[in-house]
Amino acid sequence: MTTTSRHTLFHPPHLQHDPQHRRLLGRPLLAAVTAALAATALAAGLAVPAAAAPSGLPVPASAVSEALASLRAEPEALGSQALADVAADAPTALARPVVLATYTGEAPALPAQVEVTAPSGTRLADVVWDSGEYVFDQHYRSVMVSGTVEGTLAVEAQVDVVPRGVEYLVDSGGTQSTPPFDAVATLAGPTGDNTLRHTVADQQASTGWGYVNDGDAYVGLRASTNPLDKDAGGLWARGSGTSSRPIVYKVPLEAGEHTVTAGFREWWSGPRTMSVTLVSPSGARSVVTPEVTVSNASGKTTAMVSATVTVDQTGTSELRVERAAGSEAPTLGWFAVAAGRVDVDTAPVVVAPPTITPGDGAYSTAQTVSVSTATPGASVYVTTDGSEPSRTHGTLYTEPFVLDSTTTVKARAIRNGTASAVSTARLSIELVPEGGYDAVPVGKTWFDTDGNPIQAHGGGFLEKDGWYYWVGENKAHDGAVLLGVSLYKSQDLKNWTYVKELVTQDTAPELVDSKWERPKLVYNEKTDTFVLWGHWERADDYSASHLVVATSPTVDGDYTFVKHFRPGVGEVTTEHEDPTYTGGDDLWGYGSRDFTVFKDPDSDKAYLLSSEDHTSMRLYPLTDDYADVDWEASFPVFEGQGREAPAVVKIGEYYLAFTSGQSGWYPNQTRVAWTKDIADPDGWSDPVLVGNNTSFYSQPTNIMTIDRQDGGRKYVYMGDRWNSKKLGTSTYVWLPLSIDPADPSTVSLDYRPAWSLDSATGAIDYPEDPLVSQGKPVTADAVDEAHAASVANDGEYTNTATWGDSSAYFQPTGVPFSWTVDLEEVQDLSRVDLSFRSYNGSESYHGYTVSGSVDGTTWTQLVGQLGNTTVGFTSDPLVGQYRYVRLDVAQVVNSHNGNAAAWAAGLVEVQVYAHEEVVVPGTVTIDLPQPAATGWFTTTPSLVVTRDDAQPVDPQLAQAEAAGTMALAAVPGAEYRLDDGDWLPYTGPVPVGDGRHVAQARATDDGVPSTEVTEVTLDVDTTAPTTTASVDAARLLTVTAADDTSGVARVEYSLDGGPWATASAPVQLGDAAVQVRARAVDVAGLVSLVSETSVPALAVDPEPTVDPTDDPTTSAAPGTGPGAGGGAVGTPAGSSTVGASGLAATGTSVAVVALAALLLAAGGALVVRRNRRTHQG
Repeated sequence: MTTTSRHTLFHPPHLQHDPQHRRLLGRPLLAAVTAALAATALAAGLAVPAAAAPSGLPVPASAVSEALASLRAEPEALGSQALADVAADAPTALARPVVLATYTGEAPALPAQVEVTAPSGTRLADVVWDSGEYVFDQHYRSVMVSGTVEGTLAVEAQVDVVPRGVEYLVDSGGTQSTPPFDAVATLAGPTGDNTLRHTVADQQASTGWGYVNDGDAYVGLRASTNPLDKDAGGLWARGSGTSSRPIVYKVPLEAGEHTVTAGFREWWSGPRTMSVTLVSPSGARSVVTPEVTVSNASGKTTAMVSATVTVDQTGTSELRVERAAGSEAPTLGWFAVAAGRVDVDTAPVVVAPPTITPGDGAYSTAQTVSVSTATPGASVYVTTDGSEPSRTHGTLYTEPFVLDSTTTVKARAIRNGTASAVSTARLSIELVPEGGYDAVPVGKTWFDTDGNPIQAHGGGFLEKDGWYYWVGENKAHDGAVLLGVSLYKSQDLKNWTYVKELVTQDTAPELVDSKWERPKLVYNEKTDTFVLWGHWERADDYSASHLVVATSPTVDGDYTFVKHFRPGVGEVTTEHEDPTYTGGDDLWGYGSRDFTVFKDPDSDKAYLLSSEDHTSMRLYPLTDDYADVDWEASFPVFEGQGREAPAVVKIGEYYLAFTSGQSGWYPNQTRVAWTKDIADPDGWSDPVLVGNNTSFYSQPTNIMTIDRQDGGRKYVYMGDRWNSKKLGTSTYVWLPLSIDPADPSTVSLDYRPAWSLDSATGAIDYPEDPLVSQGKPVTADAVDEAHAASVANDGEYTNTATWGDSSAYFQPTGVPFSWTVDLEEVQDLSRVDLSFRSYNGSESYHGYTVSGSVDGTTWTQLVGQLGNTTVGFTSDPLVGQYRYVRLDVAQVVNSHNGNAAAWAAGLVEVQVYAHEEVVVPGTVTIDLPQPAATGWFTTTPSLVVTRDDAQPVDPQLAQAEAAGTMALAAVPGAEYRLDDGDWLPYTGPVPVGDGRHVAQARATDDGVPSTEVTEVTLDVDTTAPTTTASVDAARLLTVTAADDTSGVARVEYSLDGGPWATASAPVQLGDAAVQVRARAVDVAGLVSLVSETSVPALAVDPEPTVDPTDDPTTSAAPGTGPGAGGGAVGTPAGSSTVGASGLAATGTSVAVVALAALLLAAGGALVVRRNRRTHQG
């Protein structure tokens, strides 16, 4: 038979009418809130009908959240215990995965409730499933259906799709129960359609079905890494090559057509090529597939095969998976057999990754970002904080959005529960200020005056005729091959104008298919010539190791190619062969890679220092015309130290050489050595460390000398921050050097995120923000004492090792991790610099956030760098006043291969800087109405908070809906709290309910609270006491009263309208009839309702006259006839009990009453009745 799939769209019936279903409050949570509010409603005078139950109309979560927000302003109205009960019952996760099965083309029967965990334990909870257009049209595929539990918890259900008539669904691996098998067994097993022929997920064959493993000689079991994934575990055959064992399953089947399907995954490396065959009881072989290959190397890690075969007789068939080629033995993840012919689509399910436009790049203006997918019907989810998007995390993309700062955009397309790979685009957006830069943009994309990213990498610097000139490699094509050597000019070192490309591949035939790296420009006054040097290589390798030189009569003229060469070629031999040398001998000269050219500012001498090989450097004097080197006068320096990327400068009497270690594109610790005689091979000092362990993620390229107006000089370190994956986005790290010219050992390089040059004087200016974190108390979990948390703020951020790991760092016990510093007082923060552990050859980057807190309890995120890909060092601005700073690292990733690298996690130094003066937000005043003469408020008072600095409190609220509640924020302004509760934003007068309270308020600036707190105490009693008066048989009047807030001050009585008297003890009434009134007064001065009753005169009954005709059964009972007292049941004759509640306004705010009404209306009508009224005494 032939089975044709039907395309059925899955619309849960109970959701089709309700597009806002995800905004409904879950029933258990609703019930908890309703129960808690019922008491509040009653206290407010609301009658609660019995019909008020969660089975009524659904209450929108938005409405509830707005009311709950009001409760936050008045938490005492509901009660902390009720709120705690709600929180304890809130679902936090599924107690177990939701896995079920359905037949192809049919909607699944998704459960109405799921088992969840909550702080209070495990329970069942209502779930609402997405009404998206899921299509269950592919055999043996899993569809992930999203849902929401009680409006707060996002969950997924896995639906495994199988054809009708499924006979076997074997989840290989020797486990009797797996979620996919159990789901299919429920659908098609004995309790379902009863087509499934087995009751366990897998087993070893004995007399029935199962895999063959005589003496454990055939197969081994691969434990599953994910029980929900049938491919994640299974069987692997023993042996290899021609000795590979087959994987054999005995499968009893009826004669006829059956469709066999099998799934595979490469668990190791592969490639693994296998055949699949079904052998009938007669021995007839039916090939399911002659060859299927899985391999990690090729990226084809999973595969599915399927074919319809004919079994010629009823009995036990064999399914055989065997090696078809290569040396790797077969594996099997799962297989299925269905009766008849089933068309199984075995092509991988692929959802195309979204396209983000614009993509990676540097931009000087705000960018409008659009996201698209090539997969029809797919939904796209986007994040902009570096986190991974999913259906339950991120924003559903609906329209383009605008970015105006550097952002990592990630997007994932999802269709039918299948997700695409994540697309990532890092938009480096640095808005150029109006009128140009006023500071050097250290480590950021630097734009020229035309708005294009400056392409001058590995650059050199020259000052001539009032202009600064900058030459460097043009990497706009993101490649290493020569595109051009760019020239820029400036008069302030901040705003650079592009001039031209000095050389390109068109300049000379020798430059075609070549590299020109680290260009340096020098001017020869004797010849009035500009000489351009570079490191030359062939396009495809770095084995030539040549220098290259070109000259021009003007700085921006046409440069004439002179030559590329190895110094000493044809004269000397070294161990490093030059493949371009054609001399027929081994005289290929000295290799030259990273280099610099240096002109002595106090003479006409010039020098070239280059990396000769992988261990040493060589210093060459330049010839008089600066267009060649004097190789015979050269000598090696820094032998055996493995240095490269030199930059030389003369400061005072000393020549200083800055170099980096040889570690490829990734940065390391810069070292500097010095000498008074640059021509003396033995005159160099031992190198010392400068900068941090990764040179602030840069590699030195030049040292800029700036002549000051007063005759002095300033020096600037020029470094490259390479991005090896996209060279054109590499940036520049230019930092002022600090040194005493008389003592080169004082040289230091500190990170300055922004500095500027006064072009008139040559002075360099930068903010001097103090470091406030060094040596302060820290907390974090460390692996051992040697890598304690305190190592990360001990003031040492250098690396004494020349290769491998950093020499000193805090190492956490795992990832994610947190590191917190207590600054010991509130500081007005300016920035945080992070020096990360860096292991050469396995450099990794950390994704992180930084948060601040005033009290160590309430935290505000200040930095979001979850998408960070910068290795070694980052610097982030901070805004706000905080005492505690916390770094949370979410992931550590090997930059070379993208793999998780928790082993490489670590912090060399965390440096928190602050502005010199803390600007404390203003103070506030709490205004209250005048209380009663007793000092108590007898009507509900409202707190009014005003700032003493006359800044108005903005009442506009930014509201963020989450988890069925509404978050409120006011900017700028103030915040308040009652009785040590949570601080809440002040948005308007705050009513305060009954009780003795402490109210506090403080000012906020941009959400940052002041350390100055204003406090008042207030006593509120708006409820009058209740009074009870009773007269006993002895005619003693007793007046009692109760008051739960301020307490009863006195009780009073009045007889026959006379004056009120204090009832300090029972009052003896006379024999005459009397009108009794009673009342109570509480401490706050509130007077209860008057209790009033008539007490009859004391009378003596005469002897009764009995009429002989009277029926004894109709005679009056004693105490019930005329003249008997009208007391309450159980009260002696002649006594009276009168109660009066004297109810006042309860103090419950309108918002609370409204919330109670809102929730209680869901199940029935509300009846309002006024129980009490208040009298002011």
